[in-house]
Amino acid sequence: MVFIWGDVGQFASVEFLPKDVTKIKLPLPLKHYVFQALISKYKRIKNKFPPTMRFEINQDAKNISVDELQPSEFEKKIFSTLSQSEQIRKISPKIESTDAEVTPIVLAFREIGLVRADSDPKRKPQAIATPQAAANVPGGDDFTKADEMNVLNKLKDIDTIDYFDLLGVKNDINNAELQKVYFSLAKKYHPDRIKMKMSIAVKDAERFFAKVTEAYNTLSNPVLRKEYEFTHSKEAVAHEELMHRIMKSESVYLEGQAFLNKNQFNEAVDKLKEAIAIYDKEPEYFITLGWALFRQGARDRLSSKIAEGKKLLVDAYVREYQLALVSYYLGMVSKHENKIDDAIKFFRKCISVEPTHSLAASELRFLERKQDEKGGKKK
Repeated sequence: MVFIWGDVGQFASVEFLPKDVTKIKLPLPLKHYVFQALISKYKRIKNKFPPTMRFEINQDAKNISVDELQPSEFEKKIFSTLSQSEQIRKISPKIESTDAEVTPIVLAFREIGLVRADSDPKRKPQAIATPQAAANVPGGDDFTKADEMNVLNKLKDIDTIDYFDLLGVKNDINNAELQKVYFSLAKKYHPDRIKMKMSIAVKDAERFFAKVTEAYNTLSNPVLRKEYEFTHSKEAVAHEELMHRIMKSESVYLEGQAFLNKNQFNEAVDKLKEAIAIYDKEPEYFITLGWALFRQGARDRLSSKIAEGKKLLVDAYVREYQLALVSYYLGMVSKHENKIDDAIKFFRKCISVEPTHSLAASELRFLERKQDEKGGKKK
């Protein structure tokens, strides 16, 4: 069962919608089921991210609290460890668990908005101490219109600006040169001086100077600099883009699956193909598309669609033999084509992979009973 929590209102959706729907009162808040569904999703996706990426509680989270999710004691324990910015690999030993168990829960908290990562846009900067030396350096640099425009332009993207760009230095600058640059910037752009020399709001002047100081403190610390460079590297950016694609494709796939459950095969095929175009590494997408094409072809009597769908399913069966879904759909194809022995074989395979697959179990009981009755009549 898949629960979806919308931005406006709350609602639930199921993967296989029965003909007769009975409204029931959920024993726990809907947000609890959303949270658990997200954990299940991330267990399947097996999200990978830079090992140095840090996660922390999002103090700016709105319209949601951890208590509303009704997490387990284990999940609460994970959440509490994020009161300070922490890496997954350092959380696991603290709670005597493994990264594989901790990661899906942290990512579920993140998607809901209760947790953020250091790669998230517009994240709240951590409090960083300003070196006292900078504040004590006497000012004397003259301001130009270009200086004022520099501050105004960088304020536009102050939450996401690259630290090297903010300080106006190259990526290979050493600490001695970096300190000189920072002290020079501190003299020129200290909030007290900006207020006197520029037509910039006090809060913006303070915000700009705080960000400059944050950039210096990060880049002047070898450990923090290494982590910053890694998380802002092409590899990290590519990873973030990949995760956005995976999330988008999952959303589109669920739309296609919903259409399929309603027997709207044309719409289902379109959505499933769109999901594959976004991210083509998920076997489940191809399997479901194969079944949708077969159903579409059977309904419209199009042999080409039937053949295309069966080929996708057979190819997936060969490559992904241990996925229950492909065995179930091949069983349904065989049943539709009245190949009862093949259907029974596929349903049995499905149950051997996933013993709790109730649909396959139901189909298998029906076909075996039908086969027994047929054998009895022959006698």
